[in-house]
Amino acid sequence: MKRTIRAAVAAPAAVGLAALVALGLAGCGSGGGDDRSGPGVRIGQYAGFSLFDAPTYAAFGTGLMDRAARDGGFHAERKTVGNGTDLIAGMMSGAVDFGVLPAATVMAVNAKRGAPVLKTVSCTFDGAAIVFVGAAKYEKTRGDDITAYDGGNWGYSKVGSQSEILGKLVADKVGIGWKNQKGIALGPVTAYVPALKTGKVDIIMTDATGAALALEQKAGYVVHNTNGSAEHFAQSAACNGLVTTAAFAKKHPKVVDAVVRTQGEARRKLLDTGSGALLSLMTPDFRKSAADGFPRAWELFAPAVRAADTNPVDVQVKAAVEYARIQGVPNPDPKAIDVGEGR
Repeated sequence: MKRTIRAAVAAPAAVGLAALVALGLAGCGSGGGDDRSGPGVRIGQYAGFSLFDAPTYAAFGTGLMDRAARDGGFHAERKTVGNGTDLIAGMMSGAVDFGVLPAATVMAVNAKRGAPVLKTVSCTFDGAAIVFVGAAKYEKTRGDDITAYDGGNWGYSKVGSQSEILGKLVADKVGIGWKNQKGIALGPVTAYVPALKTGKVDIIMTDATGAALALEQKAGYVVHNTNGSAEHFAQSAACNGLVTTAAFAKKHPKVVDAVVRTQGEARRKLLDTGSGALLSLMTPDFRKSAADGFPRAWELFAPAVRAADTNPVDVQVKAAVEYARIQGVPNPDPKAIDVGEGR
C-alpha cells in the first residue's frame, strides 16, 4: 500500500531559537566540495516527502535539473535530511548546498551568528502553509465561520509550532481571542484524524497534507485555508524558499542562478498540470511512496506557491520581517532575502 506524504510543516519551520544559536555558531562550509565534473550540488529534501520539496522532486523527475546541470557544468543530487535543524547543520558543514526554509528561520540563524551566513535566493511559497480544519460534524452548522469555534478545543502539533502560532494570530484577528480557546498539542499528524473523530478537538491547524488526510477520511472539512489568503493572516505574503549559504552563493553564482531558474520551471509545471497528471512529474521514489493524497494536498498548498510568483518581492520581504518579529526573531535582517530578477 502506498504511504501518504507526511505533514511536514514542522520540518522546516520548527527550528527553536536555542537550536539556532548552536547551529549559527557552528561555522559554515562553502559546499560544493565534489569536483568530479564541476561543483557537486547537494539539494536537501525533507524525509517523508514534504510538499515544500515538491519543486525539487519535479525538477529531478522531469529531467529539468539534469539538463541544467549538464548545461551549467555541474552535477546535482538530492540529499535527504530529517528536519530543519538537520538541514541547517548540513548547510553549515558544507554537506548540503540548498534546501527550503522559512525566511524567518534564515533571519534567526543570521541574527544569532551575527553575520549573514545563510541567504534565501528564491521565494518558493508564501505564508505559513496552515489550513484550519473543523470536525466534519460541524460543516453544515458552522461552515467557514471561524468565530463559531469560539471556546472550543483547538488542536495543533506542538507548542511554538507554526500551527499554534497561526491559531493564535487568526483567533485574535477574528475577534474571539486565543486566550479564550482551549489549545491542545496533538503531536504527529497521525493523531489529528482520531482527535477530530472522537471530539477531542473541534478544529485543527495543520499543513495541507494533514488537511488532505482529514478530508479523505471524512474526519473534517476546510474552514479556512491561509495558503494564498490574507483574509485572516496579515503576513500571508511572507517569503519561504530556497536557501543556500552566503559562501556557496559567492563561490558559485552561476550554479545558484541555474538551480533557482530550474526550480522555478518545476514550480510552474506543477501549477500548470492537472491533478490527474501531477504524479507524472515527480521522481520514481515519490510516485511509489507518496502518491496517496498528494493531488488533494497540492490543491490546498498551490495557492501559496502561486502567490510566491505573483507577490512583489518587497511585499514578501516586508511580510517575512514582520512574521519573524512575531516569532521572536531578534533584529530580523531583510537582506537575508536576496531574490534577484526572475526568481
